[in-house]
Amino acid sequence: VVEFVRAAGYEPEIVEYLKTGWTLPQLMALFAAAGLVPQTALRETKSPAKELGLLDPLVSNETILDA
Repeated sequence: VVEFVRAAGYEPEIVEYLKTGWTLPQLMALFAAAGLVPQTALRETKSPAKELGLLDPLVSNETILDA
């Protein structure tokens, strides 16, 4: 995939997120680019989201991302 991007004349920024992790601003930018907010992308089944209280509509995006 990277080679296709380069062949199109772009130089991608490669982020090794498993090694470096994501910052809150990076995560919020990714969600914004996808037209999502953290709560809409949150898994509701087979995850601890409910037990952590993250499914409450009043929980902030930052709280979800910090979890």
